[in-house]
Amino acid sequence: MKGVTVLSEYRLPYLQESDTISLGRKIGALLFPGAFIALYGDLGSGKTTFTRALAAGLGIQDNICSPSYNIVAEYGEGRLPLYHFDAYRLEDVSELMEIGFVDYCYGGGVVVMEWANKVSKALPRDRLDIHIIGSGTQFRTMLFVPHGSSYTDILKETVI
Repeated sequence: MKGVTVLSEYRLPYLQESDTISLGRKIGALLFPGAFIALYGDLGSGKTTFTRALAAGLGIQDNICSPSYNIVAEYGEGRLPLYHFDAYRLEDVSELMEIGFVDYCYGGGVVVMEWANKVSKALPRDRLDIHIIGSGTQFRTMLFVPHGSSYTDILKETVI
């Protein structure tokens, strides 16, 4: 169809926690300044586990925890800085903007947004959406949706 952008989705079913960690590390190693990862999933699905692994792929050794109460945590000692957001407690996008969200997006680091569905209007056009389905002791399914050729390239090296 003319004028319509078709996005590809890449689904990986039957993943264990070790698979999530491996994928996070591989993707983290390939990220670039300004990269944006939007994470979707229920409580306990593995968003923070994935972020912790992604941070390791960036060379960050800090203990990565969900910044639920602070909204953002900054980690600067890796190959690139990591700005780890958690939008779970936000009521609307204005709260995100008040803490300088746009500056983080253009700060030369990597942004990971947990609960991205809560602030979908603020997400950049170019990004990698990762939906994590499952929780507790269940296997996970990860659905990757690249928005932009840079993210498609990353998935070609890690998922596809």
